[in-house]
Amino acid sequence: MKTWIRKVVLEEEDDIVKKIDSKPSLAEEAAAAAKAAAAAAADVAKASQEMLNSKNEERRCFEEFTNLLDVQVREMKSMTNAIGKLEGTEKLLSEQEDIRNFYS
Repeated sequence: MKTWIRKVVLEEEDDIVKKIDSKPSLAEEAAAAAKAAAAAAADVAKASQEMLNSKNEERRCFEEFTNLLDVQVREMKSMTNAIGKLEGTEKLLSEQEDIRNFYS
């Protein structure tokens, strides 16, 4: 019986020692925290890089859009000038015809 009690007590002590040993040391906890912080910093850096790339792409698209608008505005001005010239020519021809009719 004594042997059995000693055996049970020793097993309990072994369990306690194992539980104590299974807890990470302060250095291990600090290392794990540093690793987690480094991973978080890497995630933040990656997100920042993605945002920068997105911003650059958005700027490029906006510049392309404004360039296309500029081209369209130039075309509209050219068409307006051409229409004005045609209307001016038509008006001039009409005035010349009126003068010819007057003197005829």
